[in-house]
Amino acid sequence: PLFEALAANLVASGKLQNLSPPLATELAWGFAAARVHHSPLFAQLEELCTSHLQNLETEDVAGLAWSFIALGRRDPRVFQALQDYVDRFAGRFRANELRMLNWALATQRSATQI
Repeated sequence: PLFEALAANLVASGKLQNLSPPLATELAWGFAAARVHHSPLFAQLEELCTSHLQNLETEDVAGLAWSFIALGRRDPRVFQALQDYVDRFAGRFRANELRMLNWALATQRSATQI
């Protein structure tokens, strides 16, 4: 109930738009780690984070990808943006971040092929 109430408040109040993109990625991770899938919240997080993806650190992007996949979010636009980020900044990723991103991207691709 706490996560649901927080999500509903963030969506209804418009406060989500005031979060910095790195903080928004951590919010997404927190909800995913708690296995709380609030669709309206994640729709806004997808928009906020992908529109600022180029300004995020590699660890934020890896965590964001994990968050979306962990909750079954499979928007092709989001994952194309993530793939573009990986292509552009491939040399900056730590090994564990690349593993997480590769897993998320492969999971998304296999889901769209079914």
